[in-house]
Amino acid sequence: MTVDDLPVPALFVCAEHVSSNTQFCSLPEAVQLQISDITQQFNLNSTAFYKTIELRLQQHIYSISLKKSSQAQSTVCCVFNTQASEQRSIDDLVFNHSGEAMMVTDKDDDVIRVNDAFIMLFGYP
Repeated sequence: MTVDDLPVPALFVCAEHVSSNTQFCSLPEAVQLQISDITQQFNLNSTAFYKTIELRLQQHIYSISLKKSSQAQSTVCCVFNTQASEQRSIDDLVFNHSGEAMMVTDKDDDVIRVNDAFIMLFGYP
C-alpha cells in the first residue's frame, strides 16, 4: 500500500523523504506546509506511536491523525473532518453554556475538556 492508495488527504514522511497523495495536494498551500512541518517534527521527536492533533487554519479545523512505524523512522499523516470555524464556534458555545455536565476525553480516557456545569457539579479540575 502506498500513500496514494489512501482515500483521504495523506502525507508520508521517512527520514528526509516526504510524499503526499493528490487529495493532500488539493489542500491550501499554507495548510500543506503546516501539516508537513507537524508530521516531520512528530517523526523526528515524538516517542509516541500515535497522536491526533486538531489544527485551526484559514477558518477551518483539520483533525490530523499521525501514526509512526515501530520498525522504521517513518510516519503517516491522514487529514480528517475539515470543518468551518463558524460551525465549531457554535459547537463550543453549546458545550460551554449547556446546563448539563459534559466532559470530553481522548481515546485513553484522559480528560481533555469539561464545561462549567461539570465543574459546578463535580468540582473538577
